Amino acid sequence: MKILTCRKNETAEYAAQELAKYIRHITRCQIMPEIVYADTYPTLPCEDTIVLGLLDELSLSTADLSDPFIEDIVDIHVVNGCGYIAGSNDRSILIAVYKYCTSAGCRFIRPGEGGEYIPYCDLCSHSFQYRKKADHLF
Repeated sequence: MKILTCRKNETAEYAAQELAKYIRHITRCQIMPEIVYADTYPTLPCEDTIVLGLLDELSLSTADLSDPFIEDIVDIHVVNGCGYIAGSNDRSILIAVYKYCTSAGCRFIRPGEGGEYIPYCDLCSHSFQYRKKADHLF
């Protein structure tokens, strides 16, 4: 499995690393994802790949978005371990990664590894579709 992104900044790279880490834990190392950086995004869907990116970079709807720096929108479409995890900004991509992990059964009770619950899940047969705009701006 590959995690593909064109984003090369601290938050986006952390999101990719977190997704890879949790995929390894969730599958009990049956899947060892490789983070791949590309110059351009491929046409979706990609076989055996989860693409991380911004909504507009992945040609996803931004009609409900007025300010991508302030507003958080997450958009996830992963079917049988392939698809995309997107957000309106890099922070939203990280939020979306955790939402995807939660869909696979993970629970984040408190900060740190001691506050995590990570059950086994066969991600090759797990599908999750979700799009949500944050209810409140701060």
